[in-house]
Amino acid sequence: MPNSDSPAYGSPLAGADRSPIQGPAPIRIQEDTSKAQLLLRGKPGKALAGEIGALGLELPAKPLMSSAAGDKAIRWLSPDAWLLTLPQKGADAFEAALSAKLGADCALLDVGSGQTLLILSGDKAEELLRKSSPYDFHPSVFPIGKVVTTAFAQIEAMVRRRGEDEFELLVRRSYALYIWRWLRDAAAEYGLTCPAPL
Repeated sequence: MPNSDSPAYGSPLAGADRSPIQGPAPIRIQEDTSKAQLLLRGKPGKALAGEIGALGLELPAKPLMSSAAGDKAIRWLSPDAWLLTLPQKGADAFEAALSAKLGADCALLDVGSGQTLLILSGDKAEELLRKSSPYDFHPSVFPIGKVVTTAFAQIEAMVRRRGEDEFELLVRRSYALYIWRWLRDAAAEYGLTCPAPL
């Protein structure tokens, strides 16, 4: 499983404009290249829940929810599919262990080479999302832990609320630079900081 910032496919944002924009309430946008992204398919049950539990996570059974622990997270996609992110180091071992224990009852597919993960945070991060999508991101509708795939800046994106003012945006790799430019433009009125990728 190659690291997502390795020469195997590199970051699609390697040449992106990361210069700060001055403003009253800067939003922070950071690319996360440190995680393996695994699409997990299987029969929900004690065996699968136990393996996910070994990572410190709870297998989400409720639609559109996620579970997180430290630098690991798992998102509900459908009744038998989840997206798991965890540090690159250890991802291979987890994949091998899961396959050995559950065999044909589950399947893991590395999808990290086809997707880009961005972290948005700041007092105006939710407002930025609302400018870019018809989905209602108000905390009463979109609480911490909820995940949704929705139209975002005219493309499809997965959004997860990680904290009160922190969100995760997952887009197809081919749209990453477009979304980066969109976010920079949409954040101009607030201000922007773009730290180096994780």
